[in-house]
Amino acid sequence: VTVEGNVTLDLNGKTLTGAGTKSAAIINEGTLTITDSANAEDESKMGTVVGVNKDSKPKSAVINEVGAVCTIAGGRITRAPYLNNEVQDNTSTNSNYTVQNKGEMYITGGLIVNNSSKSSMVVNLNNQGGGIYGQNQGVKMVVSGGTLRQDTYTALKNDPNSVMEIQGSANIISNAAYV
Repeated sequence: VTVEGNVTLDLNGKTLTGAGTKSAAIINEGTLTITDSANAEDESKMGTVVGVNKDSKPKSAVINEVGAVCTIAGGRITRAPYLNNEVQDNTSTNSNYTVQNKGEMYITGGLIVNNSSKSSMVVNLNNQGGGIYGQNQGVKMVVSGGTLRQDTYTALKNDPNSVMEIQGSANIISNAAYV
């Protein structure tokens, strides 16, 4: 799904699964707020955005593009689980971030989960490839609430010349470094 304009996506306990050839379930090019009016405490009953492509391979759940604004206020944001035994034997080439921010992002609630041992869960991305950082002005992320859980790798990654603020009641859980 590509979002343009000003959109509020209420998951309402439902699941949105990216299944096309795009690099994410949601690509935001406008102003997007993700909520979940189901307000489920049980993770299995939360509205969910799952990143997966047409070949059932895990992809990013949310990409916030340059100049876009995204607020994650509720729901569960994750990638598809690994296929076969990729987690156990560590042979997966799955290295997509669960959430990529190239614009302005606010995480105020919800649950962001990643099971990858090959990539960070959330990235403030200011890399245009080839090791060139800092080309995008205004790459900013504020994490002030919600739970971010990354069991096997880095929870948050902040590229050079990007701004990341962690404040408020954000609950960051990681068995590795969290920033």
